[in-house]
Amino acid sequence: MSLSIGVQRCPLVGVARSPRYRYGYIRRIRMEPRVAHSLYLALRDDRSVFAYSGAFHDEHTGRLIALGEAAAEGVDGRGTARGRLAFIMVEAYQNILRHRAVLPPQVERGEGRSLFLLRCGIDGQQVVVAVNPVKKSDVVGLRSSLHRLHGMDPSQLKNLFLSGLQTTSDQPRRGAGLGLIEMARRSGSDLGYTLRGLGPDHELFILAVRVGTDRAYEGVLTEAAA
Repeated sequence: MSLSIGVQRCPLVGVARSPRYRYGYIRRIRMEPRVAHSLYLALRDDRSVFAYSGAFHDEHTGRLIALGEAAAEGVDGRGTARGRLAFIMVEAYQNILRHRAVLPPQVERGEGRSLFLLRCGIDGQQVVVAVNPVKKSDVVGLRSSLHRLHGMDPSQLKNLFLSGLQTTSDQPRRGAGLGLIEMARRSGSDLGYTLRGLGPDHELFILAVRVGTDRAYEGVLTEAAA
């Protein structure tokens, strides 16, 4: 048995392809009642939610900028706040696009599926979540990069970013490291992350970046990894 549910009106620009829609379109989807109930429990306290788990292409980037600006509308009217959220959304999306590991099709469509998520809380908090598979051989370096950023202030992060630009490296994850630095600096908050086992050669990397008032990462990461 499955349950058909609708995505309700959500004040986000850029969700629908047609310019006639100010709030995105209502799309009906089918899912198991257990999954629907879990989603309801996880997201019921959010003001609005945008989730995407389809094909990841470069052309979606422009829509993400509009989406980020609309999400910040009514929460913080300053252009700097809208721009900051849009930048973090684009960086998180690009991290999935550029650095996700290649998986067998059946795994990629199942437990290894990539996910982009924007959660806007009623208290003005926004959390950007990116989920993508990584090679186990990259995990040690990824953990090291994230651990190094913990507790750094904006000035330290800026200097680290500039130093990274000047470092010559042919490592494929160099760009991801610079993106993590900038997301930490622009958000004004430490990055949250967790890793979940995904077969013998891969792990699922869940990254969370919060913008606005403090919100504990533990619940967000647990829900995204479920």
